[in-house]
Amino acid sequence: MILLFPTLKKGCGSGHLKRMIRLHHQFPDSAVFLEHNDNPVYFPLFDDCRASVIIGDIPPETKAVIFDNFRTAPAQLEKFPKHIIRVGIDEGGSARSRFDYLMDILPVVKKQQPPNYASLAFLNRDDYKKRKRKTIKSILVSFGGEDRAGLAQKTADYLRAAGLHEKYRITLLSPLLKAERYPGFEVVARIKDLSLQITGWDLVLTHFGLTAFEALFQNVPVILINPTAYHHRLTVKTGLPEAGVGAVKPGVIEALLADPDKAASVFKPFLEMPRESLGSFFEKRHFTGSAVCPVCGRRGKVVFRDKTRTIYRCRRCSLYYQLLFKEPEKRYREDYFFSEYRQSYGRTYLEDFDSIAAMGEGRLDCLEPLRRTAQSDCRLRLLDVGCAYGPFLKGAAARGWEAAGCEVCAEAAEYVRKEFGLPVLSVPFEDYPENGLKFNAVTMWYVIEHFENPGAVLEKISRLSASDGILAFSTPNGSGWSARKSLRRFLDKSPEDHYTILTPRAVRKILKRYGYRVERIRITGIHPERIWNHRSAGSLPPRLYRFLYHVFRLLKWGDTFEVYAKKK
Repeated sequence: MILLFPTLKKGCGSGHLKRMIRLHHQFPDSAVFLEHNDNPVYFPLFDDCRASVIIGDIPPETKAVIFDNFRTAPAQLEKFPKHIIRVGIDEGGSARSRFDYLMDILPVVKKQQPPNYASLAFLNRDDYKKRKRKTIKSILVSFGGEDRAGLAQKTADYLRAAGLHEKYRITLLSPLLKAERYPGFEVVARIKDLSLQITGWDLVLTHFGLTAFEALFQNVPVILINPTAYHHRLTVKTGLPEAGVGAVKPGVIEALLADPDKAASVFKPFLEMPRESLGSFFEKRHFTGSAVCPVCGRRGKVVFRDKTRTIYRCRRCSLYYQLLFKEPEKRYREDYFFSEYRQSYGRTYLEDFDSIAAMGEGRLDCLEPLRRTAQSDCRLRLLDVGCAYGPFLKGAAARGWEAAGCEVCAEAAEYVRKEFGLPVLSVPFEDYPENGLKFNAVTMWYVIEHFENPGAVLEKISRLSASDGILAFSTPNGSGWSARKSLRRFLDKSPEDHYTILTPRAVRKILKRYGYRVERIRITGIHPERIWNHRSAGSLPPRLYRFLYHVFRLLKWGDTFEVYAKKK
């Protein structure tokens, strides 16, 4: 279930609540959530969704909460279990950086953490109709149900004093105004779904907010009268016409009414903007990964956002982990090892087999000294997780290991069985059978980062490992030179199916949890030429390259590394 959490705070208007109710109607697996409902101004808005309103209690099946809460207090976030995904829409509070996904639909002017996604197009709905008339004959005054700044009355008083109600049909939309005070005006307390009725007027007087953009997207001009300096700065940023802050500035409305075509160029971009639906946007979201550290279960600090993911760093484990907001691509099928691999490396995986096997020999040279004290009652068993087409398995078998593999690509698993006669199961490692057989070594070469839950994987490896068993793997280095030079660029280039990024420091902490002691960390992927942009290794003087190479190795600045650990 997805909870939709709008604000009912006094002074925030009803736009947030209306948006969440509309989203609820578009999004079947959702319910409107309220901490309490003690503001009678909003009671009528629940008429068509009262059965789907939850007050106070958080259902245990809740997977995510979408906050349209204006400024969410940290204490409000803490009321929700930490594993629940938190999505913030137009969030301006001190808890902004704690949201798992941030959407800015309305523009912002404050310097704050950038959102995952920003687009005014979410206000441009599919059911909108464009106003045809170009002249202005009718005016709507609307400042929301609460209107704490009293702008509806101030604007109405100004229009009456200016005699504009004698020239134009003016509707005052406010539950706070009395009709007897404004003869010649139409006074209305409430209009159901104003956004779809707004083309009934030729001009809207309102403040910066949802109503203004709902009008603009339907070719209805607006003039803004803002309650605060913050609203004024937003208005300046978007270039919309303004007739005062806190009160109506004399002459501005009349000038725009006298020459409505003058502001047409300001409104034109909104008519050309594409449409996006919040309902369809969230229906397409498939949450994979985790909002909490997959090792210790704590919430980490957000260090990177883009449209499809949020990446965190766990302070306790020093682990980078991600929450992905899309269905991950199924990369490791047969075409990956051929067409996609060729695009990256200039040849297919099988054409690169010998060079990969040579790297495997170096890894076996690091691994085998650890096996001398390994206890075993028969031939030493090795399991290679993600064995692909078997270059490492083949080398291990040649050295006397009883080698087996686990590979999700069925074609690759069949190749190893047929060509080398080695047992390989084509299943995800999470489904690999635990039948009591113990392995003296488990290896994963650039595989561990692909698991959504590496903690569960390491637990399983520990169960599959013999006493004094070896765990060896390679993975990208979150503290290598590329990450140090620009963490944002490094994370941006990290593939979407890399759910975790480890560092040598994190590995020592994490493996200790699962009963392993790190015996050796081998720094690989050393590229000193990356100190300078657009350089190749051959472009550096040999002596300088060798010197920097040793510096990078000493400081552990390689972009990848290998781990060799033993079960305690």
